[in-house]
Amino acid sequence: MEEVKFAAQEIRTLPDLCNQILHLRSTVLSDSSVKVMHRKLRLLQRSSFYLEIRLDEVPAAEGQQPLDTAVCSLTDERRLQRAMALGRTQVTLLLTVMGQLYQVINRSCRELEAFIMKYKQGLVDSDMAASMQQKIQQTRQHVHDFDTRLTRNCGPLNLQNQLATNTGNLHTLQLSALVSFKMPVIFDRVKSSVLSDGVHLFWEVACVSSKELYQMFEIHIESCHPTTADNAKLIYACQSYDLQLSLLEPDRNYKFSVIRVNAVNLLYGLWMDSIILKTLDISK
Repeated sequence: MEEVKFAAQEIRTLPDLCNQILHLRSTVLSDSSVKVMHRKLRLLQRSSFYLEIRLDEVPAAEGQQPLDTAVCSLTDERRLQRAMALGRTQVTLLLTVMGQLYQVINRSCRELEAFIMKYKQGLVDSDMAASMQQKIQQTRQHVHDFDTRLTRNCGPLNLQNQLATNTGNLHTLQLSALVSFKMPVIFDRVKSSVLSDGVHLFWEVACVSSKELYQMFEIHIESCHPTTADNAKLIYACQSYDLQLSLLEPDRNYKFSVIRVNAVNLLYGLWMDSIILKTLDISK
């Protein structure tokens, strides 16, 4: 008798359970929300991560370069290298976990949709309902973990030893290490233009309206159909957000890539944006 009563209670909660699923699929698990998660993950995978060393006594100034030479000279080299290794591990873990969370969330969306279909067909029993209730709780937690993982994994590193070299002074400088990141550099495909013998390239930092101070960029140029007269690859360095190039061959495809100039404190960041442009045909 008790088992029948329990089953009846479960059946009466099915509409509420389905309403929970429909609410999730229209809010944090809507198609647009899942696309935003995918875009966030892809941007992070293409971002550059750095190890910043700061004097605890001095707050970081806006626009300050991450690893100032003067501050770097105060660190113990072996401890600094261990901090770099720890930072790389933390970044790798961050990107791996976020990738796994996204896959789990995406798979959960399909499972929630399948449950709704079975419910409409009258194929849901109490065991399936209980399992789905647990799935909803897990999925909410996964979404929360995905949204907060970046904040938890980027920031101060928990180092076992102080980074500052012990000089025997009474007051040893307190240095802290933290992981920071910059969004990827991407070409502005609307503003970039071509001529018969050159191009005018524009680029920007994804999702960032202001320009980075002190930042150097590299522009890689490569002919898609090189001849013996062409250089295999040219690299230009500049501090601006655009570059005009000339002396290119007309009616030819060129591949252009842009990336930040590698810094000594770079932990992760090999991705570079590329664009193929064709110079104009002067015979037409």
